[in-house]
Amino acid sequence: MKFLHLVWRSLMRRKLRTLFTALSIFIAFLLFGALMALRVAFGMGVDLAGQDRLVMIQKVSFIQPLPLSYRERIASTEGVSGVTHSSWFGGIYQDPKNFFAQFAVDPESWMQMYPEYVLPEAQKKAWYANRTGAVVGRALATRFGWKVGDRVPLRATIWRKADDSPWTFTIDGIYEAGTKGADETQFLRWLDLMGVQRHLKAAGIFARLWHRDGKPGYLADVPRTLGYVVEACERHDDLAALGELVRVRVLPAMQSSLAAARA
Repeated sequence: MKFLHLVWRSLMRRKLRTLFTALSIFIAFLLFGALMALRVAFGMGVDLAGQDRLVMIQKVSFIQPLPLSYRERIASTEGVSGVTHSSWFGGIYQDPKNFFAQFAVDPESWMQMYPEYVLPEAQKKAWYANRTGAVVGRALATRFGWKVGDRVPLRATIWRKADDSPWTFTIDGIYEAGTKGADETQFLRWLDLMGVQRHLKAAGIFARLWHRDGKPGYLADVPRTLGYVVEACERHDDLAALGELVRVRVLPAMQSSLAAARA
């Protein structure tokens, strides 16, 4: 401690140098923290998915289902101990801004496949027995003030009724995250990222079929396909620029091209 005053005087001798040194140390720690956060973020999906689970989706879009016959073929593959399936529902609760992911699943096999979602046994049995039942995460239930027994209407965007009336589901259970990082809201950012990538790819395929092969049959689907991209990008700040580009430049140009092709 007797040399502390000498160290202090040395630091104050060149204040600008001391300032830059302190800033460089601060930035080094800041970068280390940011990089560690990125490493955890990139690895979280793998950690949650687990090395013993594999997800298969339709090559054009996760909205498109795989043939049901694939289930038995996968189940009979050596090393496979369980198979489950899910379908994207894409419903709207009250307002399009109230987005949260919804999947139609096979309850029993789904819970066996994802044991990190912890549901009380009584609620689990109620869900298994109710064809119009649903379970939600604790964070989602808190967000909308839902409780077990509530009836929740969802206006379908894909699986529509003949009279276009909403589907109504009963909340049979509220699950907790049994594993750190497990998603309690099913507000899946990764799903949106995958959906944006797949829909952009699909729009490119439709354009190629027209320009290269002279097949205009899919052009009418491009605005709806890109419309999903815009909607998904609006839900994430880091995708906002991409969504704005598609909305302001790509979609109007596509509409003009469609009008010219029909003329």
